[in-house]
Amino acid sequence: MGTVDAAYWGERFVALLSLLLFPPLALMESGGIGEGLLAKRQRHEIVFLCRWSLSACYMAVLVAVFYGVTRLMGASYDEKLMLGVLINSLALGSVALLAAILFSSLSGGYILVFAWYLLDWTTKGKWTGKVYLFSMSDGAWSGDKLWLLVVALLCAACSAWLLPRLIKGKAFS
Repeated sequence: MGTVDAAYWGERFVALLSLLLFPPLALMESGGIGEGLLAKRQRHEIVFLCRWSLSACYMAVLVAVFYGVTRLMGASYDEKLMLGVLINSLALGSVALLAAILFSSLSGGYILVFAWYLLDWTTKGKWTGKVYLFSMSDGAWSGDKLWLLVVALLCAACSAWLLPRLIKGKAFS
């Protein structure tokens, strides 16, 4: 497996694992009165961002394991590729997380992210420009991945600010 194949598999499939880690953070508190987050003495935003950071670390481990196994099987690629796939994962997961909070359902987050994913896959970034998910499939690191990182961090910050307010306002039922 060369760089192009490694980018293809990472950007298109490994990055989707983030949908298992991030969106459920949005509804952890919806099963009751929100005591898991609201009962903490620390600011709710900090607790939520710690949970997001742990999920990001888990995603980094999954990406590293995938590319470590491919390296053991003889693949050769640039190490920046792993960072690009991690950034893709963070962007997909964080957008799904924010959408799940806004729509008060996991399916809303999944639908929005899959729409973005399919739009990028079919139009090859024609409509998404700098936030094109599959920019490394030509085999080289793209600086546009940093825009995806900005999107991921903004979505995480918005989620951290919005979630405690929605829980207190009983938006989740």
